[in-house]
Amino acid sequence: MTERDIVEKCKQAAAREALKYIQDNQVVGLGSGSTMRYFVKHLAEKVRAGELRNIEVVPTSHDIELLATELGLKVRQPQHYQEIDIAVDGADEVDPDLNLLKGGGAALTREKIVDSMARQVIIIVDYRKLVDRLCTRHPLPIEVLPQAVKYVMKRVSEVIPCKDMRLREGTGKVGPVVTDNGNLILDIQPQEPIPPHRVEELETTLKTITGVVEVGLFPNKLVTRVVVAHPDKVTELTKK
Repeated sequence: MTERDIVEKCKQAAAREALKYIQDNQVVGLGSGSTMRYFVKHLAEKVRAGELRNIEVVPTSHDIELLATELGLKVRQPQHYQEIDIAVDGADEVDPDLNLLKGGGAALTREKIVDSMARQVIIIVDYRKLVDRLCTRHPLPIEVLPQAVKYVMKRVSEVIPCKDMRLREGTGKVGPVVTDNGNLILDIQPQEPIPPHRVEELETTLKTITGVVEVGLFPNKLVTRVVVAHPDKVTELTKK
């Protein structure tokens, strides 16, 4: 079995494990990403089999919305709710305090809206996503209004020393990635990874910059538990 096969097996295991938190008559927020695609498929199987009843889902990206619709789930939009029962989401990195780095799929704004609305948030990841500090393996995504890109780049560089800062380029098209909200993504590589105690403060500071729509730092106050799939087991992490 190749490493890729092992990782895909872990993603499926994490997705299946999260199903135990879903109950009848719930509104379920659906995060985005490859692990979440497995969760949506497993959830739809449970609903079709009658093992879960009266489930409504709130997707955070066009990709997940199309998949959920195709699989026959009842899709709703976040503006229909002030609060939802539960959200299941992925992450690009998770630090020891359960702060998250998200936004690799450019859906960070809608993900943070839905996660904030949820009474509990279950994060599903494979073992590779665990890090000591955020931005160890991935840049920090910031969703930015197109008109404010140059200004935001200047202001961000004043807030956090950066090794690299660039607009995310699209694949399959010429030009930058455009989010589902019509904005652009700045990928920031800090000089040093972000220690857990600085995550919430840095998120707050970056969001005060005019033109910043959302930041890919998700403080642990949004997280109920993290389900981590390893090659030989599935574990769960909760805040200390």
